[in-house]
Amino acid sequence: MGTNLIPLLPPPEEGDARRPLYLLFVCDGNICRSPLALAFFQRDREGDPRLAKWQAGSAGLVAAAADTPLLPTQVAAHEAGVSLYGHRACPLPAVARRADLTFIMEERQRQPVVRHTGQSPARIFLLGQFAPAGGDPAIADPFGGTPAAYRDCARRISRSVAAMAAWLVATRAPAAGFWGPGPA
Repeated sequence: MGTNLIPLLPPPEEGDARRPLYLLFVCDGNICRSPLALAFFQRDREGDPRLAKWQAGSAGLVAAAADTPLLPTQVAAHEAGVSLYGHRACPLPAVARRADLTFIMEERQRQPVVRHTGQSPARIFLLGQFAPAGGDPAIADPFGGTPAAYRDCARRISRSVAAMAAWLVATRAPAAGFWGPGPA
């Protein structure tokens, strides 16, 4: 992702800039895309100490509490080197912690997230905008698709999360006291 595509963040809404910051990945059922995004982010965070200030979770707009990821999602995750072991779906209204940033998979998810969380739309991003496929920032739901569709989705999410993590590091927030890309 070129620096000309890096969105600038508005200043933090509340609290101490030294507190751990929280990312939330949201999809529909919290059994495919958002758990994959969370697993890839956790892997990237373990490998990069600059991401240590970020905590993360996932939720679904229509998730059934405690559902487990679909088998094709688990297989795609395993093939991509991450595990979804222990993941249980969480409905968005059950998320107790307010996210500093939320990453959605499709534009249609933005307004429901705003409605359920009260979060500013300026703090909600399409995850796929960090690694668009053919110019499309949406990450399609593989639900009901072929195993290849789940693998393709996992690869796209992995690339998007890696680019988003690089963007988080580039913002240097909150350590430098501002939210935006660092000097070139």
